[in-house]
Amino acid sequence: MAVDRRNYAKRGEVIERIVCRVVRNPDARFTFKRFRAMLGVPDEAARRILDCLTSTGLVVEVERGIWARGH
Repeated sequence: MAVDRRNYAKRGEVIERIVCRVVRNPDARFTFKRFRAMLGVPDEAARRILDCLTSTGLVVEVERGIWARGH
């Protein structure tokens, strides 16, 4: 049986930050560097999260390297 090494408490904190700072903030605009710092995760994780949010339309790249909440 495989051991689940995911940190669910940390994931919950990251999700809460996304909800508070992106979902509930229609004026949210950020660079990748700011997004990574705001979430407090490594570059790889931030890239995966940003790609997922972009693919679902929750955020859009409004200028090269600047994302905003999608409408």
